Amino acid sequence: MNHCWQLKTSLNAGITPLQPLIKEIKTGSKDDTDISPEDIIVDPKTHHTYRKGRLIGKGGFAKVYEVTRLCATGPTFEDGISEIMADKIIDKEVFSRRSTSKDKVKREILLHKDLIHPNVVRFHNFFSDADGNIHILLEYCSQKSLLHVMKNRKVLTEPEVRYYMVQICEGVRYLHRKTILHRDLKLGNMFLTWDMTVKIGDFGLATQHQASISSVSTLCGTPNYIAPEVLKKQGHGYEADIWALGCMMFAMLVGTPPFETKSLGRTYAKIAANEYEIPERLSPSAKTFIAMLLNPEPKNRGHLHHSGHPFDVLSHTFFQCGFSPRKLPESAVSQAPTFPLDTVLSNGNSAENIDVPDNNQNNNINSKFRLMKKLSSCLLPLPTTGNSCHSTGKFQDHAYDVLGSSNIGSNQNSTQQYRPADHLISHIIDVLEQWISRRPQLANHETELLLSPISVVPIFVSKWIDYSNKYGFGYQLSDKTVGVLFNEGTRICQTMMDEECFEFTDVVGKSVAWRSASPPPSFIDLSSKLKLLDYFVRYMDENLAEGVILSLCANQMRVSTRHRSVIPQVVRWTRNQSAVIMELNNGSVQINFIRDHAKVIFWGVDNNNCGLLLTYMATDKAPITYNLRSLPRLMTNTPNSPLLIIDQKISQSLIVLRELAQNLQSSR
Repeated sequence: MNHCWQLKTSLNAGITPLQPLIKEIKTGSKDDTDISPEDIIVDPKTHHTYRKGRLIGKGGFAKVYEVTRLCATGPTFEDGISEIMADKIIDKEVFSRRSTSKDKVKREILLHKDLIHPNVVRFHNFFSDADGNIHILLEYCSQKSLLHVMKNRKVLTEPEVRYYMVQICEGVRYLHRKTILHRDLKLGNMFLTWDMTVKIGDFGLATQHQASISSVSTLCGTPNYIAPEVLKKQGHGYEADIWALGCMMFAMLVGTPPFETKSLGRTYAKIAANEYEIPERLSPSAKTFIAMLLNPEPKNRGHLHHSGHPFDVLSHTFFQCGFSPRKLPESAVSQAPTFPLDTVLSNGNSAENIDVPDNNQNNNINSKFRLMKKLSSCLLPLPTTGNSCHSTGKFQDHAYDVLGSSNIGSNQNSTQQYRPADHLISHIIDVLEQWISRRPQLANHETELLLSPISVVPIFVSKWIDYSNKYGFGYQLSDKTVGVLFNEGTRICQTMMDEECFEFTDVVGKSVAWRSASPPPSFIDLSSKLKLLDYFVRYMDENLAEGVILSLCANQMRVSTRHRSVIPQVVRWTRNQSAVIMELNNGSVQINFIRDHAKVIFWGVDNNNCGLLLTYMATDKAPITYNLRSLPRLMTNTPNSPLLIIDQKISQSLIVLRELAQNLQSSR
């Protein structure tokens, strides 16, 4: 046998014969009778036996199958090794077609077999079967790869990318400390375990970085990820792996690799010219990080040699100024995860060790249905489920007051009075006044990067229509919830999250909810209101554009906020000549400025009244969010700086809210 297949492994020889095992399978349980001898894989040396399952991947000269160990007799696996593994099978015909194939496989095994790191696919064993095919048994990654995630999701949010990039960088750091060049870092080789841990795999092109040779001149890798110096055959060093990190990060945030074209020649030309375009919607820190990783000069890309070094990749502000969840739910493979609001408030601009719950909105809705069912089958006061400012009785008293007939502002057609809790508006005003009173300091470029906006976005009103001269005020939220606040003080809303459901609130603030599969409550006639809701929805769908281009929110992680009902909804509104003001039942206040169509949302007021988030939305730009509790007031000379925009919008919002507070006071 060739020396390549006689490398030392951690498994000792066994004595379990093959034939009795096959006989046992054939006469075993009903589930086992479907197993054919062709599906049985046996290690001739150890006699460990495996059942070949589904094909989970294939490459240029190998196929990867899910395999399950069948035989429990003889030597057992090492502690921690799973019974389910991935079997990379290299057909013996490959070696006859390519004279260098054996050397490549031998190198892959030699480099991979002793690697043990949380972010590297674990190597279990290898053997040659009776037919001469080579089997490499690897750690099974049930969530496939980041390439599969991208096929489902198209783009990822910045907190997710930060989560993945930290793990990928730590895995690459480990390889580089072992003087290993991977040379094929790409999304398809970043595998995910059941708990969404990233594992670097496929060492088919990996090689040892020789101490006496600064680089390896072989042109190899995936075209979209090849570094310019490798393309020019100037050598493949550690810096080429760092370049691939930039390509992966760009692909996760944008949806395609930075230099991808339909023509291989054009792709290579763009790589050589460093020709790529970063979308404006990305945060400043993300843009500068990508630019650093894709620097055409290898020595300027950063490195992973020394943790904490100023030029260490993980020391970049992208990892210092934004959210980085400790875990992601399995559902993140197919849909964007949602952050709990308290993690945003409690962690400011640095959210380390944040757990993100699984995205099961249906469970949340079901729990609230069960709560309301316990209360009564008729209209009852809405349960308080943790509103941000429930510490005072005054807020409770006014939380769901009837919207009276007095008008606010210049809109004489409106018959609804905007009656938010006094201390909610006053608290926002106080925070803004305190912020405005700070003495501005001059910000340099580094300061602006460290104060990069938080990549999260709350639920907001994306469409609205004022038809209060006849019926009321209609709206659509960013989660596709729709609703109407009727002139007489009632309101109705409908959500399509997971399953369609409705909620109606009467003039004294009592509410009832039902699923679309069930009839509306029989003790009240809602037929006319349901028809008007449908009318508002159709009108907004046919005549109104989204207030914000939703694709610009693609890299922003959604934030879940607690609301005192089954469905998030608008509970009060008013308008004047300059703005429309809306309050949602999660304690947020949204101001839509009529002149420039910009939106400012104040949200995230915590129980201690010490936190306030501000989200600014323009029609053609990505939302920007800051926590005003930790944001200093800075002067900047950078045109279109987010800090400059926020300063201006805070001043404008303060004028609007002061006028609202005065009108509320005078209407009493």
